[in-house]
Amino acid sequence: EKGLERSLRDTEQQYHMQLQNLEAEIECLEKELLEVRRGIEKQLQEHEILLNTRMKLEEEIATYRSLLEQEENRKNTSRSCVLTLLFCTPSISAFSFTDGVKKHETEKVELMTKQAILDGNIMKESAEAHGTVQTEKVDEVIKEWEGSFFKDNPRLRKKSVSLRFDLHLAATDEGCLHTKKKTLPDIEVRLVMRRSCSIPSIKP
Repeated sequence: EKGLERSLRDTEQQYHMQLQNLEAEIECLEKELLEVRRGIEKQLQEHEILLNTRMKLEEEIATYRSLLEQEENRKNTSRSCVLTLLFCTPSISAFSFTDGVKKHETEKVELMTKQAILDGNIMKESAEAHGTVQTEKVDEVIKEWEGSFFKDNPRLRKKSVSLRFDLHLAATDEGCLHTKKKTLPDIEVRLVMRRSCSIPSIKP
């Protein structure tokens, strides 16, 4: 009987130790599970913050894109108006020429040429026509100005030559008075021709 009692006590002690070990393992696993849950919650919060930031950035990009499209449409509309003015059928009016400056006979108009010369070669050249013109004569004057740019330099008409014409229009102060009288006002016109050094030099 004593042997059985001793064996029973030993068995009880073993089970008790095993139970303590299991309880310790369970407690450790519960702590790990709690840490995992906290990590998941933190990741969810960070993901939500990133998602909100992305949505705000997409909204700002869409706003900027809309503004850029509006600005581009405005420029295209303005450019189409200028091209319509340039390609109207003109009736040529006369010019009187002086040294270095060309003046229109009936309007206050000047045409001036500038050159940048390096080692005897023309690196850059620009010609600018500026003056006050009656509205109904704008097409005539612009065509005459363009023709005068090519008159002394026929090589500019070659396809290998790249030129750029910039046209600027503005109403004069006197034009406001004409508007009140229901007549077409005078406008200030400036036409600029530019040639880069990549094309052959123009003889002065």
